[in-house]
Amino acid sequence: MRDGKKGLALPSHMFAWTAAATTILATVAVAIVDLQYAWLPPLVGMTVLAGYFAKELARTHRVVSRALSGSFTHPLAAKTYSDQPKQIGLLEVAAKSQYTHLDTVLTRIEEESNEVSKRSKQGLVQTQSATKKIDQQQHETQEVATAMQQMTATVSEVSQHVQLTADGAKESKSLAESGDETLRQTLESIQSLADLVGQISDSVEDLSKQSEGIAEVALMIDQIAEQTNLLALNAAIEAARAGEHGRGFAVVADEVRKLAQRTQGSTQEIHQIIERLRSGAQGAVKVAANGRESATNGLSQMSSAQQALQAIVSSVTTISDMAVQMAAAVEEQSHVSEDINRQLVRISDLASGTKSEADAAKNSMEELQRVSSDMHELVVRFK
Repeated sequence: MRDGKKGLALPSHMFAWTAAATTILATVAVAIVDLQYAWLPPLVGMTVLAGYFAKELARTHRVVSRALSGSFTHPLAAKTYSDQPKQIGLLEVAAKSQYTHLDTVLTRIEEESNEVSKRSKQGLVQTQSATKKIDQQQHETQEVATAMQQMTATVSEVSQHVQLTADGAKESKSLAESGDETLRQTLESIQSLADLVGQISDSVEDLSKQSEGIAEVALMIDQIAEQTNLLALNAAIEAARAGEHGRGFAVVADEVRKLAQRTQGSTQEIHQIIERLRSGAQGAVKVAANGRESATNGLSQMSSAQQALQAIVSSVTTISDMAVQMAAAVEEQSHVSEDINRQLVRISDLASGTKSEADAAKNSMEELQRVSSDMHELVVRFK
């Protein structure tokens, strides 16, 4: 039902009882005017009945007034916005005011419900987008964590290889130093051998010189024996000329000649021995010279080898130091990789927690949207 004067919509059942009461009161008033005192007994009954209705109307007015407390119920408004009698008009105006207020509240609730639905939809879209991004972030974080675990394992393996390299370099350094010491001792031995060969060469040369002196002495003895042989031959000739008187002298001369011949034979043997000794000495001198030259060459080569080995020792030492530094650096990198891996695991756990919270927020947004939709339907039905 809609009021024609002010255009305020009212429910049709709200004033059904007031219309009935108004009809009864109007009938009573007409009866009083028309019948005056002719129908006094019935009038008394009607009056009692009217009093009863008036009492009930007053009680109903109080109840409705309490229900519509705070509504616009000024008497002037009742005369302006209603054609009904005083209390009925007040009730009608109060009901219209309350209905208008309720309509405004419901409209505001509907608008806010629509806004909540709109915001919840936006929040749901944003939450779904955030959930998707969190899922992607969690997936990428897990991939990075897996890659870091693989890199950590690789770094650990590299660290082991570098440590093995460092140990091998240390062992190579130790072996090179041992080889250098052995080479130094060999060099000293070769140097001693070269000195000994030099001494032998000098001794052989001295022996060769002495054998030449012996050869000269033997030559002199041979010459003396030859002269003695000639003298003995001359003495034998002279003894033969002397005849019987020179026979004893001839025997002596013959013995001297034999002795001279034997001396010449011995000197020839000495010459042969000296010649063999000289030849052997010359060969020994040549061998000693070759040995000295070989020893000198060996010393030079061993010295070069020692220098090369010392350079190798220096290089191996540098490699060993670098390997130790690399092992320390790789070990530090391994610790850093493990720290990063642990941080990535924590980030992944945080991402999982954030995803759970985002899922909960998504569910809350969906529930809020459902509640907003239900509230909107209730408001529409109530209006």
